Amino acid sequence: MPICQKYSTVNSCFHKIINLKEIIEVNNKVVSNTQGEVSFYQFPAAYSEYSSLDIKQYKDTDWIKNNPPKATIMHSIRLSQEQKGQDVDMIKVDVEGGELEVLSGLSEYLINYNPIIIIEYLSADRNNQSHVLAAQYLVDRGYKSHIIDIKGEVKRCDNLMEYMKREEM
Repeated sequence: MPICQKYSTVNSCFHKIINLKEIIEVNNKVVSNTQGEVSFYQFPAAYSEYSSLDIKQYKDTDWIKNNPPKATIMHSIRLSQEQKGQDVDMIKVDVEGGELEVLSGLSEYLINYNPIIIIEYLSADRNNQSHVLAAQYLVDRGYKSHIIDIKGEVKRCDNLMEYMKREEM
């Protein structure tokens, strides 16, 4: 049984980097709060990390004008259905601003299994509203915020924005 599942918008060599294939399962699937057909926007290779279901967050950036995404119709899943009956210890969600949709599609699972959730959290100057909402969604369900410091240690953090300002992130 895997202890960690990573859902990401970008094909990843995550399992090769840390070489823990026997305990980590990598799933490259489109996940959201709905099941069915969705438009997934894939950027050219140099900007592929920004591929997402929602590209509105990039509308004011200079690079998008010269690097438009290609829309592809894909099948989206809800993680509560996908994970049903599986007791996973940790889920890492890195979906370029779609964290709230993924988490709300995982709502029943969060109640029944209470896994550790790892999400990306951007600074305020990088249009982080979707990350703020996702973090608050988890807090509202009894989760506590933590950070991984420069030494790789996990520490409790009650105010992510304050921490990021203090650390000049």
